[in-house]
Amino acid sequence: MEILITIPHGSVVIPEEFNHEFILAPEHMNLHLDYGTEKIFELENFDVLKATVSRFVVDLNREREDLQEGQGVIITETWSGEKVLKHKLTPKTIENRLVKYYDSFYKKLDSYLIEKKKPLFVLDGHSMDSKGSLVSGDAGKERPEICFATGRGSGTVPENLLNIFEEEFQNAGYHAERNNPYSGARAKIIHYTTQKPNIHALELEVNKAVYMNEKTFELKKEPIKKFRNTLTNVLNKIKNL
Repeated sequence: MEILITIPHGSVVIPEEFNHEFILAPEHMNLHLDYGTEKIFELENFDVLKATVSRFVVDLNREREDLQEGQGVIITETWSGEKVLKHKLTPKTIENRLVKYYDSFYKKLDSYLIEKKKPLFVLDGHSMDSKGSLVSGDAGKERPEICFATGRGSGTVPENLLNIFEEEFQNAGYHAERNNPYSGARAKIIHYTTQKPNIHALELEVNKAVYMNEKTFELKKEPIKKFRNTLTNVLNKIKNL
């Protein structure tokens, strides 16, 4: 089975042309990114597609037409309710952002989906705060180390593949749960990719406390090595199916 890893929320890049639009400083916005996910999900011998700009420019894991206030494709509030933008963006400004960064990402993704041999497994790599937020409905609660988000309805990943993830991570000593605190119901990538025949996908959320200091952003070398080794073992097993 072929493997593709996507990392849609890891970039911290805010292009200079957009700096004047934000109330929050980039360092503050970084608190709400999947900081460091490139370090943990970008594995050797696996194809990786990742964002080139911060999710505060465009959120690649939302539907293109999702323009609702809050955490739509254009984020207007943080997960703790802080305002992000100095003023409401014009439709032209939004469309320019989407064409330049959102559409270009999905064109690259489409090329992978077309060119890759089937079956194909897509792993969508994310991270989550160690404690819950108001938006997620678990404010202040401790979160598991690993969350496997399987999407809407019957899900985007078959049970046999999910079992490989669960067994490998549990054997490595991680506390892993399905769809807690995130189910992937609003996630664009896992649903978009599995609309194509013979493609499976899973959103994997890693608790930030596992691999970094959430206050200083310092990455933890040995825990990252352990996570990468565990994930590599999983993907190699899936690749050999």
